[in-house]
Amino acid sequence: MRCTSILASICLAACHVPQTQSGSIDGGFTSHGDETGQTLIVSRHQISMIEGDTAGFELSLGADPNVSLAVLIQSSDPIAFPVSPQTVVFTSADYSKPIHITVSSLVDVDVFDRTGDIHLSALSHEETVAVVATDLTRYQDFGASSAFSGTTSIARGRLICSTVQIDHAGELASFGLFVPGGSGSFRMALYSDKPGRPDKLLGSMPLLASLTDGVNHGVAPPGVSVDVGTAWVCVVFGPVASGNFTPLGTAVGNANGRLCTDPFPMVPANLFPDVGSDISDCADSPSVNLWISSFAQGPRP
Repeated sequence: MRCTSILASICLAACHVPQTQSGSIDGGFTSHGDETGQTLIVSRHQISMIEGDTAGFELSLGADPNVSLAVLIQSSDPIAFPVSPQTVVFTSADYSKPIHITVSSLVDVDVFDRTGDIHLSALSHEETVAVVATDLTRYQDFGASSAFSGTTSIARGRLICSTVQIDHAGELASFGLFVPGGSGSFRMALYSDKPGRPDKLLGSMPLLASLTDGVNHGVAPPGVSVDVGTAWVCVVFGPVASGNFTPLGTAVGNANGRLCTDPFPMVPANLFPDVGSDISDCADSPSVNLWISSFAQGPRP
């Protein structure tokens, strides 16, 4: 009888090992358990996707919870990687039935890949799914962003514009201009083509920006589409530190430039209109170093 008891104890101990061992893999599904014998089973521990796509994994329990068991699902970066659903409740009737968890990757305007984690927890049970999103955002300049052959100047109360040829559709990201010796402030806008002169306002800097020598960048409003074709990028200047003229870099090829009367000179700080309006009274002018930058999603690998 004593021998039988010893053998039974050994058998029970050996049978208990698989229930408490963590990191076991069964048919591609990985589970991590604890002293209760319960496990969270996920179909994958790493997700790789393209920015803007959705992916997911399956979730189930490894043992009957006996009572309802809620699993909380949280993203380490809810903006970049929203997850749905955020809570799953299992019962004795459905604990082994996999539930699909959806992970999305939102499109952003930077050029960096993103990483994050989806954390699952239920009482003392935990699991983590790593997420990687490959970024496809591409920026491109349109206009005279580098060529510089001379200088010209613009007086206060005047609007100077140059054409930009856009060959890839996208969304307006920023404005740019080159000022050899600038002071004061500036504001830029993007207009459609008449053709031959600026026509309807597409988007403008929301506020005046300080002007510095060299390259200047202006903030673009969100959500402005940039379509393939010809457009006009324009600049107007606020108060200058000395005199009433601001020097501008002139681009190679002095065609297509226009110098117009500021259509809204009585608006404080020479603000552009918020609605489309024709620009009239334009004269030929050297093409100056004005440009826009746009972003779009690049080709999928």
